[in-house]
Amino acid sequence: MKDNCKNTMIFGSSHDYIGREICRQMRLIKLPSRAMLIRQGDTGDRCYILIDGLVDVYCKDDSHILTCDETTTDLQYNVVKVTTDYGEYKATLGPGAVVGDVVLLNPSARRNATVIVSKRTTECCLVYLGRVDYVRLIRTVSMETSHYVQAEVLDYMYLFQKWPTADRMKLVAQMRSTTFRANDYLYRAGTIATTMFVLVSGEAMERQNFNLLESSRPLASKHNAAEVKINIELMLLGPGEIANEHAFLKANQVGAFDIKAVTDVHALCISRHMFECMTVSDKDFVQDMYLKLVALAADRDDYRRERLEFGSRYPDAHVAMCVGLRYTDADLVRMRCALGRGT
Repeated sequence: MKDNCKNTMIFGSSHDYIGREICRQMRLIKLPSRAMLIRQGDTGDRCYILIDGLVDVYCKDDSHILTCDETTTDLQYNVVKVTTDYGEYKATLGPGAVVGDVVLLNPSARRNATVIVSKRTTECCLVYLGRVDYVRLIRTVSMETSHYVQAEVLDYMYLFQKWPTADRMKLVAQMRSTTFRANDYLYRAGTIATTMFVLVSGEAMERQNFNLLESSRPLASKHNAAEVKINIELMLLGPGEIANEHAFLKANQVGAFDIKAVTDVHALCISRHMFECMTVSDKDFVQDMYLKLVALAADRDDYRRERLEFGSRYPDAHVAMCVGLRYTDADLVRMRCALGRGT
């Protein structure tokens, strides 16, 4: 049945999980030969999929159509006379065919053809889905499916490598999803960090600004000393990476650098309360994640200090962060382990 649903404009681009749930909501009906399923011109709210049997499709000129609501008429599913004119014969549909799916998306749409169980069929089996059930189901399942999509990001993160799938799903369900436009700030230096981010898509840059006396630079004259404002790019963060762990893990919860979106960023937020409730657990995979996060934060701080030292010595040398040369979180943790500095 799920394979038959893929042939329609509604279900064709849907996630498999949504397709399975829609099939569970459908109801089975059985109609005798010559029973009317759909009448042209009527309004309705049901989509039908043929399971067994044949149906004939007829269409007539719009000027000769009498319209009514399927939910209030007594004609629906009744056996009709062979002599009744329902217009020109168009086609015979068999198992797997879908009829009436347009009304699920457009409540004001009218049936554009008449569908009657073929006289060559003694009994026709169909399943149908009402518009109300469809809308309710799509809203619910879309939210659950978004959790699956977001949980896939955690699957590739070194920090959550040992987490069971069920626990990752619970964690994602507790995270707040947020978006930042390009040039928006995820974090401003000097403010209290209340949130840590898991980047789902997009890129963000850590930047630190500070003033440097020009007299400290080589070949500078003491009489010409002046303050120079330096903007140093510390680290480029991409999908599957943690952002703002520096200020988040500090005792005073204040960071020295900004985190600014380079492109549009979609991120999952980990609040301080959520993080504290999560890390008090004595489960092995939770403690493993916490130790890796602390080690990652230490390695990142070492890397930032090197960038700052280089920037203060050579303020005119702009060394941009390159995506292709960027160390990932997993790389930093592995290097730390290789140097014997713990997990």
